[in-house]
This record gives sequence, C-alpha cells and structure tokens, in this order.
Amino acid sequence: MNIVQQRRDQLIAKFKELPKGDEVYSWIIDFGKDFPGIEPENKTSEFEVKGCQSPTWLFAELKGDKVFYQGDSDAVISKGVMALLLSVYNESTPDEILSVKPDFLKEVGISDHLSVNRANGMASMAKKIHYYAFAFQYIQKKHKIC
Repeated sequence: MNIVQQRRDQLIAKFKELPKGDEVYSWIIDFGKDFPGIEPENKTSEFEVKGCQSPTWLFAELKGDKVFYQGDSDAVISKGVMALLLSVYNESTPDEILSVKPDFLKEVGISDHLSVNRANGMASMAKKIHYYAFAFQYIQKKHKIC
C-alpha cells in the first residue's frame, strides 16, 4: 500500500469518528484553518481552480520525484476541502497520486455537506491535483527516455 492510500484510509477512519451533521462542516473549516495555504505570489489567475464558487488556487511543483502542492481559497469551507485533498496527495510521487482516485470524499460523505456549487468546486480541485500529477509523470518518463 502506498503512502497516498494510507493517508486516504486514515482520513476515512477520522470521518467515521466524527458526529454527523453540522459538526462535519466545523471540522472541515477547522482543518483548513491549520493548513499553511499558498505563497502570495502563486495567487494568480494561472493557478486559479476553475469551477470553484470562490477564488481558489492550486500550485504544484515537482521536487525530486515528489509533487509538492500549495492550495488556498477565500472561502473557509473551500480551503478546508483543499486542505483535506492535499493532506492525502501532497508530497507524493505522481504514480502514487494517480493510483488513488478522490472518490473517498464521496465515501465519507463530504459532498453530502456541500452545496452543488461547492461539490463541483471540490471535483475541480481533485481534477487539477491529478492533472498536475499526470503532467509531472509525463515529464519524469520523458526524461528517463532521453
């Protein structure tokens, strides 16, 4: 089992411990408050996540063989969702990231607590996380061939 799968399983276990209802919202918001966010110079339209209700950014870079993400949002719930996603995928190899689909968010019921627009934004965040991993995977393979 890779590190991303382990983190996913830990997050699922944590959500199973949480009381149902508004407490889930509070926990997601609190989780986001403790998240470091993104460097101010990366809060640009280039790194904006399209499809989010509030301005939301995701920056990624490949260091060695791992992808390092930074994310942030002007909305506390969106920042919390970003923090949840990045707590699973950050500092992992592209292969590890791509091996774990973000369907675990539905499994724990996060989308049940989000408006349709916020749920669409969450899907956009997950797509962008995987897009970066796919691009970095391609770069890694290209360099191995050349």
